[in-house]
Amino acid sequence: MQRTRRFLVALAGGAAVAAACAGSAAPASAGCKPPGCGSGAFPDASWRPYSATSTFNQRLGATSALGIDRSSSRIVGDLVNDRLVGANGGHSTRVVPENIGISRKGWLGWPTYYAKAGQAVSVTCDPFVDPSNSVGECPTGGPFRFDVAPGSTPSPENVPDRHMTVIDQAGPNGSREYDLWEVQPPTRSGLTVGGMGWESLTAGGVTQIQPGRGNAAGFGNLAGRIRGEELAAAIAADHAGQTAKALINHAITVAIACDDGAVVPPALPTPGSTGSSGTHCASGHAPAMGARLQLNATAAQIAAAPYAWQRVLLRTMRRYGVIVDDTGSGGGFMTMQTEGGLQYHPGSDEPGNDPWWGIVANDPCATSVSEGPEGWQPWFDSDHGDRLCVGHFDDGLPASLWSRLRVVDFGLRSLSPTSGPATGGTKVAVSGVGLKPGATVRFGGVAGTSVAVIKDGTRLTVTAPAHAAGQVPVTVTQGGVIATAPTKFRYAS
Repeated sequence: MQRTRRFLVALAGGAAVAAACAGSAAPASAGCKPPGCGSGAFPDASWRPYSATSTFNQRLGATSALGIDRSSSRIVGDLVNDRLVGANGGHSTRVVPENIGISRKGWLGWPTYYAKAGQAVSVTCDPFVDPSNSVGECPTGGPFRFDVAPGSTPSPENVPDRHMTVIDQAGPNGSREYDLWEVQPPTRSGLTVGGMGWESLTAGGVTQIQPGRGNAAGFGNLAGRIRGEELAAAIAADHAGQTAKALINHAITVAIACDDGAVVPPALPTPGSTGSSGTHCASGHAPAMGARLQLNATAAQIAAAPYAWQRVLLRTMRRYGVIVDDTGSGGGFMTMQTEGGLQYHPGSDEPGNDPWWGIVANDPCATSVSEGPEGWQPWFDSDHGDRLCVGHFDDGLPASLWSRLRVVDFGLRSLSPTSGPATGGTKVAVSGVGLKPGATVRFGGVAGTSVAVIKDGTRLTVTAPAHAAGQVPVTVTQGGVIATAPTKFRYAS
């Protein structure tokens, strides 16, 4: 049994802070400087968390550079046709992705708070705080200090898991993301949470403390999460005909009804085991926790989607894919993870500078009962007394589109260096996603040696064998699946 652990948290107050957010610039915004984050300041659309080499920030290459899982057709068939049933009996009930909803009060999605310095309060991490939910994970050690946005008591999402993310930009450990789960209502003694993990904003996006996590996969809460700023910018680019910029510049994390119990990089297994922390399927062939799926659709098929927000998300699924980070989706065969809007509403229900509401503020759905030209449908949530604008994936998109999803076992991006002597011995780094120990590498059919895969599966190193002079393809084989690097290796005479 894990003990209850206490931490110190700084609740920030005062004027805005012009600290730079650590992370990386999106490729469509080369040279972008991360904006200041602090009291009332949030990263713009050009910013994304984690390093440029993070698996979440890696685009997928051509089909020949992708190793498609040998069970992909069976897995996708069961996923998109609602054949997955969890051990708890839960299933998706719909054969399309869950709707995208935008809330005027900002309560949908997981909120993220950015700030810098303030008054320390106590935080208790108790993995058994909610007997009706799963047992959480609490890290050892402490105390730890981080900041929460000023102006009001920070609030988690308004669903049973009550996630919340805190970005500390000036703590003793550098820019760090804290991932909180089961955040309870604050008391005079501070906050109580049911689970907690953290990672550097300049690292790969996977929790760096074990035990300790804020979600089933062990990812950072911001990993693959759609932010309002980037969706709004991508929709604007689509309207302007700038299709190269009309996408989210990272993979999108998704929840599914249940997983197959296995874990693949970059997801982490439950501490002390090799299995997933999610709900396992009792029937059906499911993806593993951490699995990456890509939409193998043509540009013309995506352009045929009737609404800009659909085209943006479809392009993203084609270029970056989606990565499974949780289980429990019930409104569709997968639920795309979004950042919430509560951080934009300090002490008020008014949308203020909430970029999510900005997407629909001038749409008929925002003020009437009419659906507008962008397909946003009005809805009133009586539980929260809130107006919503909802986008439906089954509105104008053929059901057959989702059968074009495929499970990517691994993908290859580049070689470095791309040449060496014919005598062999060159140490070559192969970058990609989903690379696993046991992978083999061949240069023109000749096996390389000393293959080593780094932990997050984004790079392996191999020593090139001797080979006759000339250019040769480099292939990686993993679990019987073969992919070819997009660049050939040149042997010098």
